[in-house]
Amino acid sequence: MDSGTMHLTDEEKEMLRGERGEAVKEALAYQIAVGNFFKAEKFVPVANAHVMADIELIGDGGLEFLRRLKALGASCVVDTTTNARCMDMQCAASLGQDSEEMAKEEEIMRLLEELRMIRIDSCINYQTYYQPTLGEHLAWGDTGTVIAANMWGKVKTVLQMLSIIFYFFGTALSYRGTVDSVSIVVVVSIALCWMVAAVTAISGIKYLWDNRSFINTAK
Repeated sequence: MDSGTMHLTDEEKEMLRGERGEAVKEALAYQIAVGNFFKAEKFVPVANAHVMADIELIGDGGLEFLRRLKALGASCVVDTTTNARCMDMQCAASLGQDSEEMAKEEEIMRLLEELRMIRIDSCINYQTYYQPTLGEHLAWGDTGTVIAANMWGKVKTVLQMLSIIFYFFGTALSYRGTVDSVSIVVVVSIALCWMVAAVTAISGIKYLWDNRSFINTAK
């Protein structure tokens, strides 16, 4: 298979030749196709993965794909959590949901566990299960997961919180019955607001620049 824009390591070449099993070979070939679509140059190791896989999202084709992975002996090699389900299995029948779709959803949940995924069934895995640390790469397939978060974005968030905290608590603690008693708080709050505005602009520009290839692809 032609790896296209992707530069593979020796280990990845072994995988693509099938030396780690057919499941690994197919999975890597699929990722190479995705990488070529986005004109990626290489893979990066990930510390954690998160998967969206319910019958509403993946349909019968996705279910067949999971069955094939299981038949090939596939299993996750990094901690992989699951996203929220598309139906509440305890209430699905009383809500009148289709019994055939319920059976497919139950099969998907079973297959995910057999593939060694951790079924947290939640879209807030970053709160309930895994909190990334600086420098880690993640493979999170979820509509609520951002493309990228840069340091300026984090500075912006911290400044926003400080501005709000300083304004309300500063005003409450400094107020002595006159406007003049809180004048310094107002001045500092205005300065913080200007800092927030500047950092927000920098963060936005950097985000758009870093992800210009994705934005151009989406046009």
